[in-house]
Amino acid sequence: MDAAALGRRFSETTRGRIVALLRRGARTVEELAQATASYEATMTARNDRRTTAASTRRGLRLSLAAAADAVQSLDLIVGVVLAGEPTALAAWKRARHVDGVSRGPAPAAEPEPPVEGGVALPKAS
Repeated sequence: MDAAALGRRFSETTRGRIVALLRRGARTVEELAQATASYEATMTARNDRRTTAASTRRGLRLSLAAAADAVQSLDLIVGVVLAGEPTALAAWKRARHVDGVSRGPAPAAEPEPPVEGGVALPKAS
């Protein structure tokens, strides 16, 4: 690719970004460089927040799955221990019931968003 084609391609791919930065008040090359650095820092922080949120959601899903397993194990143990005491077993079943909570399988884990060049890509619709 010759220099003219390279310059043309650079101009075409960056024009919108440069215009957006100029609209934010950049009037000199130094101000444009500062605005670019600020934009990059903002995008990096945004990506870091998305990554943190995704990790937190994953951690919560894993913790809830572990808690559900522990409750199931406890339910089995209490059922065995109280097998000869129908009144106590009935009290346990009433006490452990939580309205609005399904005992079905946990929902499938949400896939982590793909990250390219330090920026999380939007979900496909």
